[in-house]
Amino acid sequence: MTIYQRIDDEAGRSEAAIATNGAQSWRRMIWLDEGEADAAAKVAVWSAQPGLYAYPARPLAESFVVMEGEADCRIAGGDVRRIGPGDIVNVPVNAPISLEVLKPFRKFAMVVPKA
Repeated sequence: MTIYQRIDDEAGRSEAAIATNGAQSWRRMIWLDEGEADAAAKVAVWSAQPGLYAYPARPLAESFVVMEGEADCRIAGGDVRRIGPGDIVNVPVNAPISLEVLKPFRKFAMVVPKA
């Protein structure tokens, strides 16, 4: 395990979600709890190009810090909130989320599955 990492390091990233406009997002795992991958806590850097990324309700909680870029965020059908660098977002268990990425975006996220 690497002890020191940079938020903008792209080495070791893998493809993640694709936006409705075909834009690609990327995930770089920072830390993965031991155990089954689907039931493990994860820490990752997620980066994306402009587009709409929609995630259905999932049995997990996610907290993330926006490091760069700008997006319109909607959680569980609530109001749209413009988020950018320094914003912290908490996504409750089983809450769908959509991110309309407006400017190239990078977040540092922690995901914790909940049974």
